[in-house]
Amino acid sequence: MSLKKLIMQGCEVLDEVLKEYLPRLSNLYTLEELNFLECWHLRRIHKGFGKLQCLKKPSTQGCEALEKFLLGLSNIFALQELHFSLSGTLSMILEGFSGLINFKKFTLQGCEALKEFRPRLSNLCVLLELKFSKCQTLR
Repeated sequence: MSLKKLIMQGCEVLDEVLKEYLPRLSNLYTLEELNFLECWHLRRIHKGFGKLQCLKKPSTQGCEALEKFLLGLSNIFALQELHFSLSGTLSMILEGFSGLINFKKFTLQGCEALKEFRPRLSNLCVLLELKFSKCQTLR
């Protein structure tokens, strides 16, 4: 399958669907963009998405219940951008940025529950933009 862009918008039971179909999603090896929009009950981005090696631009917007981002980023060499917007309960982003040789832009906006940001960004020699906006509890 040569799907390049997958948009999931307003999916009420996405957590349950992803658990069932996640093994099949890893076959979408050409997927470049993955967007979760207004999936209010989505609580975590599963590690299985880390197998999507062509993924360039994953993003979440308005996923208010998102708590953890567990994606194994170090395996996604094509990753260029990562966006979290209006994910008010996001409290954890795991480390794993070290192998990202094409990573240029990282945006966290309205992630009010995020208290710490610990990923090591020193190896990201092409990082052009790092944006934190309305993340009041971030230290």
